Amino acid sequence: MAQQLKNITIAAPGFAGINTQDSPISTGTEYCLIAENAVIDQFGRIGARKGYEVKTASNSALGSDPLQGIFEFLDTDGSLITVVTGNNKIFKVTTASVADDTLTDITPGAANITADNWKGVTFNGFLFLFQDSQAPIYYDGSTCALVSAHANYSGTVPTGNEVIAGFGRLWATNGAKTTIFFSDLLNGFSWNEGSAGSINLNKVWSDQSDEIQALAAHNGFLIIFGKRQILVYQGPTDPATMSLTDSISGIGCLARDSVQNTGQDLIFLADSGVRSFNRVIQEKSLPMRDISKNVRTDLMSLALIQSAPIKSAYSEDEAFYLLSFPTSNAIYCFDMRGALENGSHRATLWTGITPRAFCTKRNGTLLFGANYGIAEYKGYNDNEAPYNFRYFSSYLDFGAQSNLKFLKKLNLTIIGGQNTKATLNWGYDYTSAYSTETFNFASKFLSEYTYHPAILRDVDADASDLAFLGLSASQTSATVTVEGTPNNNYLVDFRTSSTGDYTRALVVYRASDTYYYAIQDSGSTRTGVTIYIVPQDPVGFEYNINTTASRTEYNSSVIIQEPRVNTSGSGTVVQIGLDAVIYNSPLSIQKIDIHALLGRIV
Repeated sequence: MAQQLKNITIAAPGFAGINTQDSPISTGTEYCLIAENAVIDQFGRIGARKGYEVKTASNSALGSDPLQGIFEFLDTDGSLITVVTGNNKIFKVTTASVADDTLTDITPGAANITADNWKGVTFNGFLFLFQDSQAPIYYDGSTCALVSAHANYSGTVPTGNEVIAGFGRLWATNGAKTTIFFSDLLNGFSWNEGSAGSINLNKVWSDQSDEIQALAAHNGFLIIFGKRQILVYQGPTDPATMSLTDSISGIGCLARDSVQNTGQDLIFLADSGVRSFNRVIQEKSLPMRDISKNVRTDLMSLALIQSAPIKSAYSEDEAFYLLSFPTSNAIYCFDMRGALENGSHRATLWTGITPRAFCTKRNGTLLFGANYGIAEYKGYNDNEAPYNFRYFSSYLDFGAQSNLKFLKKLNLTIIGGQNTKATLNWGYDYTSAYSTETFNFASKFLSEYTYHPAILRDVDADASDLAFLGLSASQTSATVTVEGTPNNNYLVDFRTSSTGDYTRALVVYRASDTYYYAIQDSGSTRTGVTIYIVPQDPVGFEYNINTTASRTEYNSSVIIQEPRVNTSGSGTVVQIGLDAVIYNSPLSIQKIDIHALLGRIV
């Protein structure tokens, strides 16, 4: 019997993120087994995360230690000040217009700091810093000192590991994690006057004894997270009359800094995974559903071996929740645009970034602690170094479990990926020894995400246009072999032999049968070499765009790469993967077209 040719199109492969919880043979093509240094973009495609740029120069006072805390402080004059902690010190960040940001040591002389696990909150014109067994510190934009040294100080400020600002006062824990203390109204320095007071939770926990892990203010309620239960107080605007409205047993919080307020919900790390507080409240039966359901086992195995504090961040602009495991050099990223049918959120895994601190600024900028200073989540390189994006599918049987599969060809549709080296992997029957094909994506000008200069105007040989391209008449001529019919103005890739790989992008134009060209990504010129050209009409001309060389994140056009790879081998199940070296260009996978033969039944 003749073999049956099977054509399978996987649209938006892996758009549901990693699923290592269910059987890999039973999950659909919307899931994947590996999504490393990946995000789910706004169009539902799996693609490379952004990179980072270190914003601060080396600082001898910080030493070689990474930053352990980053806090944005709102001063009384409305200005925003960034304060960071590390190496048992406190620093003010001065942002320069051109040069690197600088760190100025503002550590109080009276402070005897022996740890860096600070929790910082802005309250009534002050930044307050609390951590276990350390004297609390305040900063007002000019003075950084012990809370106990302030002129308005009264009572005894608690020295626990948690503090929040909410309902017009500070709420902090004692070192034993058994009691919550609250300051006087609008006074973070008064702990025994006015309406200041405390709540001893030893008599409140429904599940015998517990200890306070984290606090939160949410929807008019004071939320107290223990290790094994959660307490919900209503009416915290008046502590004298507030009351316990709910006690949730069987679930608690593992890490103080895993708690993030999304505005509509509280996200936190429990011993059963990353949980949604609203879901907990609404469903008293506590079903084993959480936003990390698809990666729960792998995630919890990391959580239980951490020696450094687990950190998290929520970015509304990026629409993700990040959970960092510094000891394991790993970050789980959860897409927060919406839940999957099983209640989980799309999960990917990041490597190469190991923050011990996060801060989402009021303007949406995401910062995290790096060695020697602050890093900003931006661009597509890791502080001028490349990083690897990896996608590997679940195991595919094409709906014919018992038949042999012979892969014949794989066609990929890639968005972006300019100047990117990538390797296509395919293997059979759960092997880790993949067949591979490596290729280089072409360099092109315009893309949905463009970070190379885009030269998009009609040019000729007059002086202004030569200056625009950074050329002079003496350096622009070259021997040109044209494949196809040229236009007067066109965008090209060039290569130095008729069969070699494309290497760089050029702007080429013709005037009086003389070809003029400039290298796209550096603005330099290329002379004294024969170049082989495939003419392409610049997409920008279609839209009559007239611009200078600039960096824009989004354009009206999309660059599509379509590599086609002939494949070989056979097996009952198939796995497909893509490795890409990301450097200065985004990359997303739009679809994978698979051409395979179905053979005999095994």
